[in-house]
Amino acid sequence: MKRFQSFLFSTLLCTTLLAGCQSAPAGPETTTSPTTAAPVTTPSATTQPEALRTQINVATDWGITPGQGYGMQNALILADKLASLPDHSDVLFPEGEYELAFPMYLTGKRSISLLGTNVTIVRTHVSNQVARQGELTDAAIPEDVRPNTASSSALVIKDCHSVTAEGFTFRYAVPTSLSGTVIERQGNSLTLQIDDTTDFTGDEYAAIINTFTEEGVPDKTLEQYATANFPLEKLSDNTLRVDGLDAAGVDRVKKGTRVSLRLATGNDYVINLSASTDVSFQSLTMYNSLNGGIIVRGRCKDLSLTGIAVKPENEKSLFSLNADILHIASLEGSLTVDSCHFERPGDDCINIHHMAYEVESINGTTATIRAPRYSVDKTWAKAGDAIDFYDPATFALLGSAKITKVEENQYTFDALPTGICEGAIIANDALRPQATIQNVTVLSNRARGFLLQTDTVLVENCTFKDTALAAILLAPDVEYWYEMSPAANITIQNNTFENCGKYAPGILQITTSHDDPNKTYPSYIHQNISVTKNNFIRGNQCALFGICVDTLTFRENTFTSNRYNQVVLNICKNVTLDEKTLKNSTLTDIAE
Repeated sequence: MKRFQSFLFSTLLCTTLLAGCQSAPAGPETTTSPTTAAPVTTPSATTQPEALRTQINVATDWGITPGQGYGMQNALILADKLASLPDHSDVLFPEGEYELAFPMYLTGKRSISLLGTNVTIVRTHVSNQVARQGELTDAAIPEDVRPNTASSSALVIKDCHSVTAEGFTFRYAVPTSLSGTVIERQGNSLTLQIDDTTDFTGDEYAAIINTFTEEGVPDKTLEQYATANFPLEKLSDNTLRVDGLDAAGVDRVKKGTRVSLRLATGNDYVINLSASTDVSFQSLTMYNSLNGGIIVRGRCKDLSLTGIAVKPENEKSLFSLNADILHIASLEGSLTVDSCHFERPGDDCINIHHMAYEVESINGTTATIRAPRYSVDKTWAKAGDAIDFYDPATFALLGSAKITKVEENQYTFDALPTGICEGAIIANDALRPQATIQNVTVLSNRARGFLLQTDTVLVENCTFKDTALAAILLAPDVEYWYEMSPAANITIQNNTFENCGKYAPGILQITTSHDDPNKTYPSYIHQNISVTKNNFIRGNQCALFGICVDTLTFRENTFTSNRYNQVVLNICKNVTLDEKTLKNSTLTDIAE
């Protein structure tokens, strides 16, 4: 592959007006030259011409070098160049594989496109060893850059507006999981024959063990999380002994069982998005990660994913990523997920939520709040937000109030609903993005397909196959995870569910907590759920298990070899079922 001479400090940036941010990147042999065109106007600013865009080829203009051994050099160049990148820029990566020793950072930028054609980004300088990832101390790294090197991400976007990333594949230079087959079991240990697709040393940080059928379908025969890490011993080039396992679980495992060890030493996702608006990810592929795929926090607004593929790099690997593919922890506005392929993540494919907090004390119209889990996110709410208050015992909605002032963990409101007391659960109505999820394939997931804790969602024309837990879960959680909110205005239509929910109470699950599906409240937590025209194939559980729902419609769905009742409902009202469903359902405490 042709290599390009680095010239970090002598770059001539050229400007050109692009017809749009989708322009094809220049190839490695292409050089940029200044061109101008007549300014065009944007729909949002019809009286102001759009600024001329700057087009940059990272190889010829910045000296980014494809191939092995350039991870530190490339990362240092990008740290410098992206920090000074002008707004309204298109950063073009020519075809090739580029190593990065630490993430690309976009901070405080507007109207930026990162564009690649057949481009692979390889994260180097990350560890799956017992020694956790830390700051790099290379003398060549400037002091102000070193804190960024502790991240295991590949791309960090913070405080930006109108950003597109398109045409990249991401993978890590170290194994992020080990897949193998049980060849011996004894006491608290298993001996595994590791697939010949993965190199290992025996010093990896093994955090979680999961089992699969011989066909590679996730099961729960043995699923254990290490309190520190599971001791590993490399016996030969392709055998490994795992100790510290639950003896009862080991007894259940048979020879020939497929096993994965998830190796996790990084807390950061491949892409870390925070405090940004109008962000689009298109045609991205992710093969592996020490953690998850895309995390959204710090109060973002309006996000779209199109053509995202997450899958193992080889067919023998039992996991792709180690955690969620898309984890929405703080988003307002809209979310669009279209034409994506999600396969074998370590946790949920999509989790949409924001954090729940509790009222610690009240003084007039000012409430001090606390975080039962983690700490209070300073970006969680601002003046003008409407905050919902829930009774901690009944989960009944007590009312809403608008924030007028924020000081640390003290929130002053225009008024407080009657009945607010210490321990009341609070949720921010602004952080319930409207979501459209369509044409998405979910395959062989050990957890849930979609965990939806928001208001106004369409799930349409999606295919779910071999999810061990519910294909779709609607449930807040104020028992352990403290994720909100209850689901409302959810439409699930024209989807296919095949062999899903084996270890859940239903293929579709509507409950009041994540981990206790039978927990009930006297309140109707969820509102207005519609499940129509879906196809349920080879389901071992009921098609829908629902608790505490007001206004639920389930009709015109088809079933193939469902063994149990089609619908199981408890403490619901305003339920509409078609005749064929009603005959094969269990309904308890149903009100009109």
